Amino acid sequence: MILTPTQICTKPDGALIAAVRERHGYTQLQCSYIVGCAVRTWQRYETKGGMEIGVWWCFLLRISEIMPSQLPPIPPRQRAGVMVRMEPG
Repeated sequence: MILTPTQICTKPDGALIAAVRERHGYTQLQCSYIVGCAVRTWQRYETKGGMEIGVWWCFLLRISEIMPSQLPPIPPRQRAGVMVRMEPG
């Protein structure tokens, strides 16, 4: 199973998280270490979904499920458009 761009770029459901983990042969404990969360948090990801997109991307990258080029492009930096003038003390 290869993840589609939609699956990569949207918040995953619990079934998809579990399927990717199982395909790579990791336990829930190992996955919690991979992304830096408690094992109970990982279990909630799989039962209720709700994994933040950044955590999802971190997990996919760390297990080599995707390459960095598959992530959406980083938007250009935006400026506030307001200059702040510092008056001498």
